Amino acid sequence: MDGPATTDELLQHSSEPPVREHRWRIRLAGIAGLILTVLVVVIGWHARESSSRNRLLQEIRDHGGSVGVSNYFTSDIFTDIDDQLARWTHKLVCLPKPLQSTSLKLEGLYFDNEWLKQAAPQLSNKSRTLHLTFFKANITDDGLVPLKGFSDLRSLTIDHCGLNGRGIASLSGHPSLQELHLLDRTIVDDATNEIGVFPVLEAVDLTTTSLTEDGLFWLTRQPGLRYLHLHGNLITPKSVATLNSLPLYYLRVDKVDDKVIKQLSALTIPVRLTLRVDQLTSASLPDFQRMTRVTYITLEEPSSTPRPPSLSTDELEELRRTGIDIRRRL
Repeated sequence: MDGPATTDELLQHSSEPPVREHRWRIRLAGIAGLILTVLVVVIGWHARESSSRNRLLQEIRDHGGSVGVSNYFTSDIFTDIDDQLARWTHKLVCLPKPLQSTSLKLEGLYFDNEWLKQAAPQLSNKSRTLHLTFFKANITDDGLVPLKGFSDLRSLTIDHCGLNGRGIASLSGHPSLQELHLLDRTIVDDATNEIGVFPVLEAVDLTTTSLTEDGLFWLTRQPGLRYLHLHGNLITPKSVATLNSLPLYYLRVDKVDDKVIKQLSALTIPVRLTLRVDQLTSASLPDFQRMTRVTYITLEEPSSTPRPPSLSTDELEELRRTGIDIRRRL
Protein backbone atom coordinates (compact mmCIF):
# COMPACT_ATOMS: atom_id res chain seq x y z
CA MET A 1 0.00 0.00 0.00
CA ASP A 2 1.47 3.30 -1.14
CA GLY A 3 1.75 5.98 1.41
CA PRO A 4 3.79 9.04 2.20
CA ALA A 5 7.58 8.58 1.71
CA THR A 6 9.53 7.97 4.82
CA THR A 7 12.38 10.21 5.93
CA ASP A 8 15.00 7.57 4.92
CA GLU A 9 13.54 7.27 1.41
CA LEU A 10 13.59 11.04 0.95
CA LEU A 11 17.23 11.19 2.06
CA GLN A 12 18.17 8.32 -0.32
CA HIS A 13 16.58 9.97 -3.39
CA SER A 14 17.96 13.40 -2.55
CA SER A 15 21.55 12.02 -2.45
CA GLU A 16 21.56 10.23 -5.87
CA PRO A 17 22.41 13.24 -8.13
CA PRO A 18 25.45 14.31 -6.06
CA VAL A 19 26.72 10.70 -6.05
CA ARG A 20 26.41 10.35 -9.84
CA GLU A 21 28.08 13.71 -10.39
CA HIS A 22 30.93 12.68 -8.10
CA ARG A 23 31.43 9.44 -10.01
CA TRP A 24 31.60 11.30 -13.34
CA ARG A 25 34.18 13.67 -11.91
CA ILE A 26 36.29 10.72 -10.84
CA ARG A 27 36.01 9.18 -14.31
CA LEU A 28 36.91 12.45 -16.06
CA ALA A 29 39.86 12.91 -13.74
CA GLY A 30 41.01 9.39 -14.56
CA ILE A 31 40.72 10.00 -18.31
CA ALA A 32 42.59 13.30 -18.01
CA GLY A 33 45.29 11.60 -15.99
CA LEU A 34 45.61 8.85 -18.58
CA ILE A 35 45.90 11.39 -21.41
CA LEU A 36 48.52 13.33 -19.46
CA THR A 37 50.47 10.14 -18.81
CA VAL A 38 50.41 9.23 -22.51
CA LEU A 39 51.57 12.73 -23.46
CA VAL A 40 54.43 12.57 -20.98
CA VAL A 41 55.47 9.16 -22.31
CA VAL A 42 55.29 10.31 -25.95
CA ILE A 43 57.18 13.53 -25.27
CA GLY A 44 59.78 11.61 -23.30
CA TRP A 45 60.14 9.04 -26.07
CA HIS A 46 60.58 11.74 -28.71
CA ALA A 47 63.07 13.54 -26.48
CA ARG A 48 65.10 10.35 -26.05
CA GLU A 49 64.90 9.65 -29.78
CA SER A 50 66.00 13.19 -30.60
CA SER A 51 68.80 13.05 -28.05
CA SER A 52 69.96 9.68 -29.35
CA ARG A 53 69.89 10.91 -32.94
CA ASN A 54 71.77 14.10 -32.04
CA ARG A 55 74.46 12.05 -30.30
CA LEU A 56 74.76 9.88 -33.39
CA LEU A 57 75.07 12.90 -35.68
CA GLN A 58 77.72 14.35 -33.40
CA GLU A 59 79.55 11.01 -33.52
CA ILE A 60 79.52 11.23 -37.31
CA ARG A 61 81.04 14.72 -37.18
CA ASP A 62 83.63 13.71 -34.58
CA HIS A 63 84.96 10.93 -36.82
CA GLY A 64 85.33 12.89 -40.03
CA GLY A 65 81.82 12.66 -41.42
CA SER A 66 79.49 15.54 -42.19
CA VAL A 67 75.82 16.35 -41.83
CA GLY A 68 73.99 18.86 -43.97
CA VAL A 69 70.73 19.92 -45.53
CA SER A 70 70.16 19.94 -49.27
CA ASN A 71 67.52 21.33 -51.62
CA TYR A 72 68.45 18.96 -54.42
CA PHE A 73 68.43 15.25 -55.06
CA THR A 74 70.18 15.32 -58.46
CA SER A 75 73.92 16.01 -58.58
CA ASP A 76 75.62 18.75 -60.55
CA ILE A 77 77.13 16.31 -63.05
CA PHE A 78 73.67 15.71 -64.46
CA THR A 79 72.92 19.41 -64.99
CA ASP A 80 75.97 20.46 -67.05
CA ILE A 81 74.11 19.89 -70.29
CA ASP A 82 72.46 22.26 -72.74
CA ASP A 83 70.67 25.24 -71.23
CA GLN A 84 67.14 24.13 -72.02
CA LEU A 85 67.52 20.73 -70.41
CA ALA A 86 69.48 22.23 -67.52
CA ARG A 87 66.61 24.59 -66.75
CA TRP A 88 64.14 21.72 -66.92
CA THR A 89 66.32 19.61 -64.62
CA HIS A 90 66.69 22.43 -62.11
CA LYS A 91 62.93 22.92 -62.05
CA LEU A 92 62.44 19.20 -61.60
CA VAL A 93 64.79 18.69 -58.66
CA CYS A 94 64.52 21.94 -56.68
CA LEU A 95 62.66 21.18 -53.48
CA PRO A 96 60.74 23.66 -51.31
CA LYS A 97 62.08 24.28 -47.84
CA PRO A 98 59.57 22.00 -46.03
CA LEU A 99 60.88 19.06 -48.09
CA GLN A 100 64.59 19.76 -47.64
CA SER A 101 66.58 16.62 -47.10
CA THR A 102 69.19 15.46 -44.66
CA SER A 103 72.56 14.79 -46.28
CA LEU A 104 75.09 12.51 -44.57
CA LYS A 105 78.67 11.85 -45.67
CA LEU A 106 80.42 8.98 -43.88
CA GLU A 107 84.12 9.34 -44.61
CA GLY A 108 86.93 7.15 -43.29
CA LEU A 109 87.57 3.67 -41.96
CA TYR A 110 85.66 4.34 -38.72
CA PHE A 111 82.41 3.81 -40.64
CA ASP A 112 82.32 0.06 -41.23
CA ASN A 113 79.68 -2.64 -41.61
CA GLU A 114 79.10 -3.04 -37.87
CA TRP A 115 78.80 0.70 -37.31
CA LEU A 116 76.18 1.01 -40.02
CA LYS A 117 74.25 -1.95 -38.66
CA GLN A 118 74.09 -0.35 -35.21
CA ALA A 119 73.34 3.15 -36.50
CA ALA A 120 70.76 2.20 -39.14
CA PRO A 121 67.69 2.40 -36.85
CA GLN A 122 68.57 6.00 -35.96
CA LEU A 123 69.51 7.06 -39.48
CA SER A 124 66.49 5.60 -41.27
CA ASN A 125 63.01 7.12 -41.38
CA LYS A 126 64.04 10.25 -39.49
CA SER A 127 63.67 12.74 -42.33
CA ARG A 128 61.52 13.04 -45.39
CA THR A 129 64.41 12.50 -47.75
CA LEU A 130 67.97 11.35 -47.24
CA HIS A 131 71.21 11.58 -49.20
CA LEU A 132 73.86 9.11 -48.06
CA THR A 133 77.52 9.12 -49.14
CA PHE A 134 80.26 6.65 -48.25
CA PHE A 135 83.76 7.90 -49.07
CA LYS A 136 86.75 5.67 -48.38
CA ALA A 137 84.66 3.99 -45.70
CA ASN A 138 85.21 0.41 -44.56
CA ILE A 139 81.92 -0.70 -46.10
CA THR A 140 81.63 -3.93 -48.07
CA ASP A 141 78.78 -5.37 -50.11
CA ASP A 142 77.39 -7.19 -47.07
CA GLY A 143 77.37 -3.93 -45.14
CA LEU A 144 74.79 -2.37 -47.45
CA VAL A 145 71.99 -4.70 -46.34
CA PRO A 146 70.74 -2.33 -43.56
CA LEU A 147 70.05 0.31 -46.21
CA LYS A 148 66.95 -1.67 -47.17
CA GLY A 149 65.29 -0.07 -44.15
CA PHE A 150 66.02 3.47 -45.35
CA SER A 151 62.58 3.93 -46.87
CA ASP A 152 63.18 7.62 -47.62
CA LEU A 153 66.63 7.18 -49.19
CA ARG A 154 66.77 9.27 -52.37
CA SER A 155 70.46 9.32 -53.25
CA LEU A 156 73.26 6.81 -52.54
CA THR A 157 76.92 7.51 -53.35
CA ILE A 158 79.63 4.90 -52.82
CA ASP A 159 83.06 6.36 -53.56
CA HIS A 160 86.36 4.48 -53.15
CA CYS A 161 84.87 1.71 -51.01
CA GLY A 162 85.45 -2.06 -51.08
CA LEU A 163 82.46 -3.17 -53.11
CA ASN A 164 82.14 -5.31 -56.21
CA GLY A 165 78.45 -4.65 -56.95
CA ARG A 166 76.66 -7.48 -55.18
CA GLY A 167 75.66 -5.19 -52.35
CA ILE A 168 73.72 -3.06 -54.80
CA ALA A 169 71.81 -6.18 -55.82
CA SER A 170 70.64 -6.54 -52.21
CA LEU A 171 68.93 -3.14 -52.51
CA SER A 172 66.97 -4.07 -55.64
CA GLY A 173 63.37 -2.94 -55.44
CA HIS A 174 64.14 0.02 -53.16
CA PRO A 175 60.98 2.16 -53.39
CA SER A 176 62.50 5.66 -53.27
CA LEU A 177 66.10 5.49 -54.57
CA GLN A 178 66.38 7.96 -57.45
CA GLU A 179 70.16 8.42 -57.71
CA LEU A 180 72.97 5.87 -57.58
CA HIS A 181 76.65 6.80 -57.78
CA LEU A 182 79.28 4.03 -57.86
CA LEU A 183 82.64 5.75 -58.19
CA ASP A 184 86.23 4.61 -58.66
CA ARG A 185 85.76 0.99 -57.77
CA THR A 186 85.89 -2.09 -59.98
CA ILE A 187 82.39 -3.49 -60.36
CA VAL A 188 82.30 -7.15 -61.34
CA ASP A 189 80.19 -7.91 -64.40
CA ASP A 190 78.81 -11.09 -62.82
CA ALA A 191 77.63 -9.10 -59.82
CA THR A 192 75.56 -6.79 -62.00
CA ASN A 193 73.56 -9.77 -63.25
CA GLU A 194 72.04 -9.96 -59.78
CA ILE A 195 70.88 -6.34 -59.76
CA GLY A 196 67.12 -6.14 -60.16
CA VAL A 197 64.68 -3.32 -60.79
CA PHE A 198 64.79 0.01 -58.97
CA PRO A 199 61.31 1.37 -59.74
CA VAL A 200 62.09 5.11 -59.48
CA LEU A 201 65.82 5.19 -60.30
CA GLU A 202 66.51 8.16 -62.62
CA ALA A 203 70.24 8.89 -62.49
CA VAL A 204 73.24 6.55 -62.46
CA ASP A 205 76.90 7.56 -62.28
CA LEU A 206 79.40 4.75 -62.95
CA THR A 207 82.62 6.76 -63.09
CA THR A 208 85.69 4.52 -63.44
CA THR A 209 83.99 1.29 -62.44
CA SER A 210 85.65 -0.79 -65.21
CA LEU A 211 82.31 -2.17 -66.35
CA THR A 212 82.41 -3.92 -69.70
CA GLU A 213 79.69 -4.11 -72.33
CA ASP A 214 78.17 -7.08 -70.46
CA GLY A 215 78.18 -5.22 -67.16
CA LEU A 216 75.93 -2.50 -68.53
CA PHE A 217 73.01 -4.79 -69.28
CA TRP A 218 71.46 -4.36 -65.82
CA LEU A 219 70.66 -0.78 -66.79
CA THR A 220 68.04 -2.08 -69.23
CA ARG A 221 66.00 -3.26 -66.22
CA GLN A 222 65.57 0.31 -64.96
CA PRO A 223 62.36 1.69 -66.49
CA GLY A 224 62.86 5.27 -65.31
CA LEU A 225 66.58 5.75 -66.06
CA ARG A 226 67.13 9.20 -67.59
CA TYR A 227 70.71 10.30 -66.81
CA LEU A 228 73.78 8.11 -67.26
CA HIS A 229 77.42 9.00 -66.66
CA LEU A 230 79.99 6.46 -67.92
CA HIS A 231 83.21 8.46 -67.64
CA GLY A 232 86.21 6.14 -67.41
CA ASN A 233 84.46 3.07 -68.81
CA LEU A 234 85.34 1.58 -72.19
CA ILE A 235 82.48 2.01 -74.66
CA THR A 236 82.17 -0.60 -77.42
CA PRO A 237 79.69 -1.09 -80.28
CA LYS A 238 77.83 -3.59 -78.09
CA SER A 239 77.71 -1.00 -75.31
CA VAL A 240 76.13 1.52 -77.66
CA ALA A 241 73.47 -1.02 -78.64
CA THR A 242 72.60 -1.36 -74.95
CA LEU A 243 72.60 2.41 -74.44
CA ASN A 244 70.36 2.90 -77.45
CA SER A 245 67.69 0.75 -75.80
CA LEU A 246 67.54 2.94 -72.68
CA PRO A 247 64.96 5.73 -72.20
CA LEU A 248 67.74 8.27 -71.57
CA TYR A 249 67.55 12.06 -71.60
CA TYR A 250 71.31 12.51 -71.18
CA LEU A 251 74.47 10.45 -71.64
CA ARG A 252 78.07 11.29 -70.76
CA VAL A 253 80.86 9.11 -72.16
CA ASP A 254 84.53 9.00 -73.06
CA LYS A 255 86.91 6.21 -74.14
CA VAL A 256 85.41 5.77 -77.58
CA ASP A 257 86.91 5.06 -81.00
CA ASP A 258 85.83 5.83 -84.55
CA LYS A 259 83.49 2.83 -84.75
CA VAL A 260 81.72 3.82 -81.56
CA ILE A 261 81.49 7.45 -82.62
CA LYS A 262 79.77 6.29 -85.80
CA GLN A 263 77.16 4.45 -83.71
CA LEU A 264 76.78 7.32 -81.26
CA SER A 265 75.88 9.59 -84.16
CA ALA A 266 72.60 7.69 -84.47
CA LEU A 267 71.53 8.48 -80.90
CA THR A 268 68.75 11.01 -80.47
CA ILE A 269 69.54 11.94 -76.86
CA PRO A 270 71.86 14.72 -75.60
CA VAL A 271 75.42 13.35 -75.42
CA ARG A 272 78.46 14.85 -73.78
CA LEU A 273 81.83 13.60 -75.01
CA THR A 274 85.16 13.92 -73.26
CA LEU A 275 87.95 12.85 -75.61
CA ARG A 276 91.71 12.98 -75.76
CA VAL A 277 92.93 14.96 -78.73
CA ASP A 278 94.38 11.83 -80.33
CA GLN A 279 90.93 10.16 -80.27
CA LEU A 280 89.42 12.80 -82.51
CA THR A 281 90.39 11.93 -86.10
CA SER A 282 89.57 13.05 -89.60
CA ALA A 283 87.74 9.76 -90.11
CA SER A 284 85.42 10.67 -87.22
CA LEU A 285 84.57 14.10 -88.57
CA PRO A 286 81.60 13.13 -90.80
CA ASP A 287 80.05 11.20 -87.90
CA PHE A 288 80.59 14.11 -85.53
CA GLN A 289 78.79 16.35 -87.96
CA ARG A 290 75.80 14.04 -87.78
CA MET A 291 75.79 14.08 -83.97
CA THR A 292 73.30 16.89 -83.71
CA ARG A 293 72.54 16.10 -80.07
CA VAL A 294 76.11 16.42 -78.79
CA THR A 295 76.06 19.20 -76.19
CA TYR A 296 79.80 19.77 -76.18
CA ILE A 297 83.11 18.03 -76.58
CA THR A 298 85.98 18.45 -74.15
CA LEU A 299 89.39 17.81 -75.72
CA GLU A 300 92.12 16.74 -73.30
CA GLU A 301 95.83 16.37 -73.88
CA PRO A 302 97.31 13.03 -72.72
CA SER A 303 98.99 13.80 -69.42
CA SER A 304 102.22 11.86 -69.99
CA THR A 305 103.16 12.20 -73.67
CA PRO A 306 101.40 15.18 -75.23
CA ARG A 307 100.66 14.79 -78.92
CA PRO A 308 99.28 17.25 -81.47
CA PRO A 309 95.58 17.13 -82.31
CA SER A 310 94.58 14.62 -84.95
CA LEU A 311 92.27 17.22 -86.48
CA SER A 312 93.58 20.25 -88.27
CA THR A 313 92.63 23.77 -87.29
CA ASP A 314 90.29 23.95 -90.29
CA GLU A 315 88.60 20.72 -89.27
CA LEU A 316 88.09 21.96 -85.71
CA GLU A 317 86.63 25.17 -87.10
CA GLU A 318 84.28 23.12 -89.27
CA LEU A 319 83.08 21.30 -86.17
CA ARG A 320 82.42 24.59 -84.46
CA ARG A 321 80.27 25.68 -87.37
CA THR A 322 78.03 22.68 -86.74
CA GLY A 323 77.05 24.23 -83.42
CA ILE A 324 79.08 21.88 -81.20
CA ASP A 325 80.76 23.67 -78.31
CA ILE A 326 84.36 22.44 -78.30
CA ARG A 327 86.22 23.14 -75.09
CA ARG A 328 89.87 22.29 -75.05
CA ARG A 329 91.49 21.69 -71.69
CA LEU A 330 95.29 21.47 -71.94
